[in-house]
Amino acid sequence: MKLAIVAGEASGDLLASEVIRELKKHTPVEAFGIGGDLLKREGVTLLHHAREMGIVGLFNVLRHLPMFRRVFNELMERIERERPDVVFLIDYPDFNLRVAKRCKELGLRVVYYISPQLWAWRKGRVRHIARYVDRMVVIFPFEEDFYRQRGVKVRFVGHPLLDDFAPDYDREGFERRFRLDSYRKTVALLPGSRTREVRYILPTMIEAALRI
Repeated sequence: MKLAIVAGEASGDLLASEVIRELKKHTPVEAFGIGGDLLKREGVTLLHHAREMGIVGLFNVLRHLPMFRRVFNELMERIERERPDVVFLIDYPDFNLRVAKRCKELGLRVVYYISPQLWAWRKGRVRHIARYVDRMVVIFPFEEDFYRQRGVKVRFVGHPLLDDFAPDYDREGFERRFRLDSYRKTVALLPGSRTREVRYILPTMIEAALRI
C-alpha cells in the first residue's frame, strides 16, 4: 500500500505514526509526505518536517504564506507523480482541506483522521468535506452523528488518549490525591501540541488561572 500523509503538528505526527505501525502489521506500507520524527521512525519519507508547519498566530501565518505555498506545491507534485492508494490527512484543516480538494480533482481517495471542530465553529466547511473527503475517521461519538446527518461517510474509532493515558483513579480518587474540595470546579489547561503554543499560550493561561 502506498500512502501520502500530511501531519502538520506534533500531535498529528504521534497519531499518524500509530496508524502506520498498525497498518504495517497487516500489509507492506510505503509512505511519504509531511510529518515529524515519529513518522520518520516508522519509515515515512518526509518531504517536509512538521516543525516547519507549526506556525501560531494570524500575522505569523500571513508572513509565512510563501513557505506554505511552496510546501503545498511540492507535496502535490509528488502526489500527482506517485498517485498513492490513499491520501491520509490528520487534523491541520486549513492546509489539509486544500490538499483534499486537489487530490479529489486528481481522482485520488482521501481519508481524514481527527476532525476539524466544525461542530464548534465554521460549520460551513462540512460541505467541502462532503465533496472532497471519502471517509472521515473521528474520535468523539457525537462527531459520527454530526457528519452522518450531513451526508459524509464517517467512522468512529474512539479517542487514542484513552489507550495511551488510561486514568489510575476516578474523579473522587483524583480529589483525594490532590486534596481538592469536591464542590470546587476543576479546569484543565491544554495549550496545544506545538512548541510555540506551549511557549506563548501556556504562560497566559497559567496567569489567568492564578487570578481565578
